[in-house]
This record gives sequence, C-alpha cells and structure tokens, in this order.
Amino acid sequence: MPVRLDCPAALRVSDDAGRLVRRDELPAGTNLAERLRSAHEAYERQGWKVSPLRLGAWGFTAERDAKRLLIAIRAGILVSVAATSGTTTTH
Repeated sequence: MPVRLDCPAALRVSDDAGRLVRRDELPAGTNLAERLRSAHEAYERQGWKVSPLRLGAWGFTAERDAKRLLIAIRAGILVSVAATSGTTTTH
C-alpha cells in the first residue's frame, strides 16, 4: 500500500455479510498506513482479536464474540447509487 494517494480514500468497516458498518472519509494526502495502524490499535484496545498488519496490506480482520469485521482502506473514485441510476432531468 502506498503511504499517500493523490485521491480521496475511505476507511471502511464491513461485517461478515458484507454490510457497511462504518465509513471514514480520508482526504487526498492522508497517511494511509498510519490511519490503518491507528484503527488496528483502536480495535485491539477495545478487546477485538485482530489479524496482524502485513506490509503492503490494505486491511485486517477483527473478531469478538460471534462477530467478524473487515477493516480496510478503499481508494479511488467511489460512485454513489444515485449517480448511476440512469435517470436524467431536462429543463
């Protein structure tokens, strides 16, 4: 994983069914490795069993009780459903 990108990114937390639990917007230039490391430490402090951070990895998993989360950096242009609905408005 590059340390910084010239585009926005997001730190996404998804459950084991792929549902979005949380999303933190990260502006262009954010130190992505530091943000991921910070999230890793925060989940560990909260009692989650976290997978090791691996060099170049964009995410990690966290498990507690019967829950499993994927915490990962997503980069690039993120298109919303509304923007892709195919409807147009003319005046």
